[in-house]
Amino acid sequence: MIILKNFRKGNKNSLTKNIISQHNPLVKYVKSLHDKKGRKKAGAFLVEGIRNVKEALLHGASIERILVAEGKFKEMEEINDLLSDQEIITLPDNVFKKISTTVTPQGIILVAKINELDMENIQKLKSKLIVAVDSLQDPGNLGTIIRTSSAANVGAVLIGKGSVDPYSPKVVRSTMGSIFQVPIISLEDLAEALRWLKNNYSFKVIVGDLEASDYYYEENLTGNTVIVIGNENRGPSKSILDIADKSVKIPLLGRTESLNASVAASILIYESVRQRMLSQS
Repeated sequence: MIILKNFRKGNKNSLTKNIISQHNPLVKYVKSLHDKKGRKKAGAFLVEGIRNVKEALLHGASIERILVAEGKFKEMEEINDLLSDQEIITLPDNVFKKISTTVTPQGIILVAKINELDMENIQKLKSKLIVAVDSLQDPGNLGTIIRTSSAANVGAVLIGKGSVDPYSPKVVRSTMGSIFQVPIISLEDLAEALRWLKNNYSFKVIVGDLEASDYYYEENLTGNTVIVIGNENRGPSKSILDIADKSVKIPLLGRTESLNASVAASILIYESVRQRMLSQS
């Protein structure tokens, strides 16, 4: 086990390296993970901040290495017990700021491998509630939906093409570590994946839509169910609506024309949770 307090004393037996130049290849590699293209090429993404790093370690994320700012060792002590053979890289504070994706870095970044669930493994999921996003653009919305899905024990979150990258730094931060608690599946054709779920596992596709005629609480959400949330401005795409078993809306009683996408998703997800709990009582 790597003990950070020993490392601060220069323990030569620990798996640590010290990098002082911002031109080091590793620094360039980590900076490349700021962009989607770099993440796709490397099959890796960045996890920044104590809480998110701790969740990654707790939930068995595939870790390449951990980078720590020299002036932040004290803050790292709470993860000592979670460390095993991870490689720890130390950088001067000024170099660490170059690779950080935040204005005020907490001083720790973990590089994790992208390990997504395959659609063929859907049948292994314990939960029969799935959430899908159709061309969702806002990182905060997607991060909150992933976090809510984790809290509700959703089986998986399907990410349709055209949606924000679930491994972008803003999405990862807004999940508050939940990205390691719920399976993520990125899809080239969300409509085809939903059709496959319907045909092979009898999933019912429920789409949130402002133009729907029925309210969400009128629909039975206790069986195999996929809840789909569309684009923040355009709503669900026609291809998704065409294969939906039901479109539902949330009542808007005031002057507001629509709800935030993550708020709408949370309402629909927890209606399914409520119904499932009642059916088991």
